[in-house]
Amino acid sequence: MKIINKPVLKQSKEVDRLPTIDFMRHVSMFFVFYCHFLINWRADNWVAWINLQWTFLDFLGITSFTGLSVLGNMLSYYKRREKGDTRLFTPGSWVRALCLFGIAVIMNLVPQGFMGPIAMLAGNVLTIIAIFSLLTPLVLRLNWKLRTVLLAVLLIVYYPLLTWAWGGLVDAGITSLHILPNHISDPRVFVYYVLFDHRMQAPLLTWLPIVLLVSIVFDRFVKTQDKVPKARLSKELNRICLIGIIIVVASIIVGSTIFPPSKGYVPEELENMTNPGFIWHWPVDWLPIYLVRNALNMVVYNFGLFCITFWFFGQIQLVRGKRFPAQEKLMNFGKLSLTGFLLSHIPYVYQLQMPFWLFYLIYIPLYIFIVEAFWLWTTRLKGVGTIEWGILVASAMVTKAVEHKSKTGKLRSTGTKTAL
Repeated sequence: MKIINKPVLKQSKEVDRLPTIDFMRHVSMFFVFYCHFLINWRADNWVAWINLQWTFLDFLGITSFTGLSVLGNMLSYYKRREKGDTRLFTPGSWVRALCLFGIAVIMNLVPQGFMGPIAMLAGNVLTIIAIFSLLTPLVLRLNWKLRTVLLAVLLIVYYPLLTWAWGGLVDAGITSLHILPNHISDPRVFVYYVLFDHRMQAPLLTWLPIVLLVSIVFDRFVKTQDKVPKARLSKELNRICLIGIIIVVASIIVGSTIFPPSKGYVPEELENMTNPGFIWHWPVDWLPIYLVRNALNMVVYNFGLFCITFWFFGQIQLVRGKRFPAQEKLMNFGKLSLTGFLLSHIPYVYQLQMPFWLFYLIYIPLYIFIVEAFWLWTTRLKGVGTIEWGILVASAMVTKAVEHKSKTGKLRSTGTKTAL
């Protein structure tokens, strides 16, 4: 197939893309690599410093990664509609979702294989990106009022359902760190494990609001970003920023008043934050709910920061037309973020006890090398072997097979009518 020999970067140019999406994907990848290396290449006396950064910069991780994925899905969906393609899903979208889900299952089974088949349903970033890719077109068929109602219902039922599910863990005398296969017989524990498990990367029900939030706040921007003058585009970005600021402020107020101080759903979270270190440690033995990892309040709070970040980069790139140093290379890394995400887990294979300054002396040039390596992977090797390349090839093969079958069916139908 000819498509196999086309570079991933060149393929990307053939599809309508926003440079801000790819650039922010790189920012997200920087944070993901940074955190994964920090966790595994550090001495015990600066654990609190790591968790401090993770807590306050977490919006650059999963929130940004999933939010940009939904934005990309929205852009693709609306561009197809403009070209007269009214299909809810294409063969390529099914292939992409199945590939991502398949990789996610493997990632789940590595640490959670002892749980048996149910581990396939555990919360994983790639799992929810796969699910979101199929949910986005469905959500976009609804008007913004219905989306808002669904979001409100989700926000209202979340904590009552979580409290009920958490009761299963309490009755079993365990925390989320100690769930075993025999505990799943309790339906409450089953629901908690599949929808809420806070030790996972991205429990489904906690992160589900991202699809609705992005589709509500960014819908007008996605539809008009290439059709309006820059002055109006700037106003649209300002509107997104204002919404982000309101969400952040509201999250802080609600999380500091209505919700009581939390010790986190995973004991290690607060323990690591308060672990004395030579740089800094958390001064109290509690966390505001909007800083508790994988709590619904944290997702909403981080989404507000995501909106502000998108406004910042959007104003620079889309409105002012400015370029960042090495922008093409950084955007290329963003386009290959799925491959980058998988490779960012390499430090988990071999953990090191590394002094504070030595870590940064090694990590910074190493990250530059990684970005350069991905650039060469695209320009010299045409992206062959990346996850994105594999999905592109598989999508093309399936699409061609479906089109061939459809064409053959039409010819047979025409032949039958002619014979009659």
